[in-house]
Amino acid sequence: MGGAGTTNPDRQVPSGVGFTAVQNGMDYITVAVQQLTWRPGRQRLPNPGPQQFKYAVLHLQAAAEILLKAMLLQEDWTQIFRNPEEATREALESGVFQSCNRKDSIKRLKRGGVDIGRAEQDLDKLAAFRNPLQHFGLPAPIAEIRALTASVLDFLVSFVDETLIPRLGGQDAGDAEFDLANIVDKLPELKEFITVRMNRLQGEGLRKLEIRTVVCPFCKQWALVVDNEGPGCLCCTRYKRNWGENLPADYAASVLGVTTQFGENSRIAVACPRCGDRALVPDVVVAAARATPRRFCFSCGSTDET
Repeated sequence: MGGAGTTNPDRQVPSGVGFTAVQNGMDYITVAVQQLTWRPGRQRLPNPGPQQFKYAVLHLQAAAEILLKAMLLQEDWTQIFRNPEEATREALESGVFQSCNRKDSIKRLKRGGVDIGRAEQDLDKLAAFRNPLQHFGLPAPIAEIRALTASVLDFLVSFVDETLIPRLGGQDAGDAEFDLANIVDKLPELKEFITVRMNRLQGEGLRKLEIRTVVCPFCKQWALVVDNEGPGCLCCTRYKRNWGENLPADYAASVLGVTTQFGENSRIAVACPRCGDRALVPDVVVAAARATPRRFCFSCGSTDET
């Protein structure tokens, strides 16, 4: 199996089959997030109970299994068969075949240049919890389960956003982004997820980007990075790709408390002298200098003190 860009055309996934796998995996994540943010009636639980965590674990584990295979499909569809040499397109399109297990999926992805890193240990633990959880209830203290679900959810959101969606094409990518956006809408409610994700981001170099990092209007974390490729919150993934059109207005309203109408006559967002986009907003505070407001372009990341 080749890495990205070297896939054998004869082994590319048949149209529609690959996205069905992605969509199924996203459905499982959606249900898991619903369980973790569950509200009985109109009352919000301070924390999900054992039943919610049980179903969250089961659905996250299923999501991981499917999405890893969905990535294999994008590289070489024969690799999701337990025995690739016996793979046929007829079996793939019918869905009647024995697929590889999670460990084989990970090994085959590694051979193709896709390494999931430290998430492999979390996925192993999650898989080990599945059978006792189905039959006997939570197999570990709820605090441990809570931390594990947050770590796996962190991995899955990043895997879909950074690895899987870029390998999809056209409408499939757009549909997957739509599904991801719906999941992202719930993420700020998950405190454990936010904590795990921010700790990982800090360890991976978010501090080095502080001159171009501001508070995300959506998740309220110091994780919204703007550079020449545009804006994107590294924590909740909001505003990436085509999601950033309303970012200056969102920031002004949510962070600055200013709701003045944007547009040609706006005194809030003006044309940026560097990129020319009408996305330069005054009184913005960047992570590197939180006591010094400045003008900040939400299109290219250029900045100066005000």
